[in-house]
Amino acid sequence: MKKPAKIVLGILSFMPIFLFALFFLSFFYMMINAPQMHPAFGPCNAHRPGPPPEFFLIFVFEILMFLFNFGMIIFYVIHLLSSSVASTSEKIAWTLLLLFLNFLAFPVYWYLYIWKEPKPAAPPEKFESGKIYCQKCGMQQDYNNYACSACGFILHHAPEAGSRYEPIGAIIPYKNKSALIGYYLGVFSLIPFVGIVLGALAFIFGLKGRRLAIEHPEVRGSVHAWIGIILGGLCFLGYSLLSVYVWSRFQGL
Repeated sequence: MKKPAKIVLGILSFMPIFLFALFFLSFFYMMINAPQMHPAFGPCNAHRPGPPPEFFLIFVFEILMFLFNFGMIIFYVIHLLSSSVASTSEKIAWTLLLLFLNFLAFPVYWYLYIWKEPKPAAPPEKFESGKIYCQKCGMQQDYNNYACSACGFILHHAPEAGSRYEPIGAIIPYKNKSALIGYYLGVFSLIPFVGIVLGALAFIFGLKGRRLAIEHPEVRGSVHAWIGIILGGLCFLGYSLLSVYVWSRFQGL
C-alpha cells in the first residue's frame, strides 16, 4: 500500500473515535439544554408536540456512524485474515479485538500492520550442522537430505505441496470474502432500523458466498454463507412486515 493511501486510511481509522466523542457531547448537550432550547419540553407544559429536530439529526448521525464503523470492521478483518505477516494466534486475537473493541482497535491495528507494514518473516535457514546417518548403509548425511546420497534410502519424507493445514481458515473463511461479509451483515441485521438494509445485503452476499463455496470447496465458508442467507432473509422479511404494520397503524390514526 502506498503512503498516501496509508495516510487516508489512518484518518479514517481515527475518525470513529472523534465521531463517537462528538456524538455523546452533542447528545448530552441536547439533554441538558432541551428545556431552554424548546419550551415544549418543559416540565410544566402538558402539550408536547414531539422531539425537536435536533434529536432526529442525532439519530441519523448515529446510524451513519454505525454503518461507517461496520464497514471499517469488515475491511480490517478481511485485511487481517489475508495477511501473510500475522501468525494464526495473532489473527484470532486481532479478530476478537476488532469485533469487540472495533473503533478503539482501529488505530492500533493501522499503526502496527499498515503504517509500519512489517515484512513477512524470512524462511528459516538450513540447518547445516545437523548430521544424521542412513539406516540402510550407515553413511553420514546432512539433516536437510530427504534421501541418502549414497544408496537413495528415504531418510524422511518431504512435506507435500498444498497439504499445510490452516486452522484459521477452518474457523473463519477469509478466502471466501462474500460469505464472510454476508455472515457479519446477517448478525448486524438484527439491529432495528438498519436491519432491512443490512438483511437484504446479507442475503445477497450469502448467496454469492454459497455459490463460490460450491464451485471452489477449498475456500470454505458454506456455514457462514447460510447464516447470512437465513438470518439476513428473516430480518429483512420481519422488519419489512413490521414497517408495513407500523405505517398502516399511523395511517389509520
